[in-house]
Amino acid sequence: MSHWTGLDFHARQPVCEGWGAMMGDYLAHIRRDDSAEQTVSEHLRRVGDLMAEFAAGIGLSATARLIGLLHDLGKCTQEFAEYLAYCRQNPDDHSRRGTVDHATAGGQLLLRRYGAHSEEGQLAADMAALVIFSHHSGLMNYVDKKGYADFLRRVEKDDLLERVDLAYYYREVIGEEALDRLFAEAVGEFSALDARIQSCASEETENYHFAWGMVHKLLFRCWSMPIAWTAPSSSWMYD
Repeated sequence: MSHWTGLDFHARQPVCEGWGAMMGDYLAHIRRDDSAEQTVSEHLRRVGDLMAEFAAGIGLSATARLIGLLHDLGKCTQEFAEYLAYCRQNPDDHSRRGTVDHATAGGQLLLRRYGAHSEEGQLAADMAALVIFSHHSGLMNYVDKKGYADFLRRVEKDDLLERVDLAYYYREVIGEEALDRLFAEAVGEFSALDARIQSCASEETENYHFAWGMVHKLLFRCWSMPIAWTAPSSSWMYD
């Protein structure tokens, strides 16, 4: 097992194996016009592939793929499966839209599994997690003008990751060792990009931090482009 994986993570995060094992798969979307289904595994792998392609030009393909593969991890839960089942039976009732948080668990997994291992790992995990947390709200700030840390609120949100069927995710989307390797590649990309940025602006300057802010925006854009291609909001009954 990769050095990125710590026993403390597994002690805190028992693998949940429930709904997916019973029902066979988790759904990410149901299409409005013909009720066609898109599974979580299909959606995450497709978005990951497209994000990696779009981010190649800035040297962050592995990072972008990582975000794509984890952004809807929170849909691998019994709660989201029950929500979609209700929506299918009650297509005109929009009252439950947004009641199941599926945009937080993927970022929490990144931070808990990898964030504390090294400074480089923390940077990669933080930046990828922020894109994941933001994927239904627009790119959020770590801290807003009033000092409110919405990023930390999402990190510390209770019980979301514990509800995820990680056995399904590691079986159908990406295995643990492959995820560890992908994260290690992402860390390497960040290190290489940091060296390029520092060749133009020292770490103490405003330009250095501005450059990393632009990188964050580009990563978020790499997420929104494949979503527009693969799952336009107008075509899906509920997601």
